[in-house]
Amino acid sequence: TVDETLRSLAFSESLPETVIAQLAAISEMQQVAAGTTLFHEGAVHDAFSIVAEGHVGLEMCVPGRGDLRILSLSTGDILAWSAILAHGRMTSSAVAISDVQLLTLRGQE
Repeated sequence: TVDETLRSLAFSESLPETVIAQLAAISEMQQVAAGTTLFHEGAVHDAFSIVAEGHVGLEMCVPGRGDLRILSLSTGDILAWSAILAHGRMTSSAVAISDVQLLTLRGQE
């Protein structure tokens, strides 16, 4: 469940129960199959996620070289900070390397 996942991740394990409850209320678990593109570089994206299980690759388009993997994320890593910090415009693309379970927090609609 969302509550159990929040309690188990380094990101939130030390947060007070009231904060965990508030985060759980605006979070959802998302299952993603290996090979799925989660978002594209330059696209607007309104959510950030925590990798609850699995692996995600971040890729950037490098002129003359194409898409290159710049980072691999795994359990506990934050995905899509740009949704919060860069007005939602993604600075890289994200692809599920394996089947992935994400804890996703969406922005206001």
